[in-house]
Amino acid sequence: RVVMGERITFKTNGASTPGYLARPVKPGPGVVVIQEWWGLNDWIRDQADRFARQGYVALAPDLYRGKTIADVLALTVAGASDFFADAFSNPRTPRS
Repeated sequence: RVVMGERITFKTNGASTPGYLARPVKPGPGVVVIQEWWGLNDWIRDQADRFARQGYVALAPDLYRGKTIADVLALTVAGASDFFADAFSNPRTPRS
């Protein structure tokens, strides 16, 4: 695996949002790589790196703010329900 990216924090709607940014050797057009339901994991970072190797700037925002589905599955059913309700109810509110 050739790593082209790095973990970053960027501002969205006044809040800090974690993510992964992969840049090509020469500047190019950008794409947003949206994570699957299990979070920003190695697979998604690999996809961003793959886009960067093809000449694209690739940003994968961490929609779960550092959590993965394994973290969510470790919660009770009520805790998981609350997590997803919070994650998608108000995207402008920073979550921990």
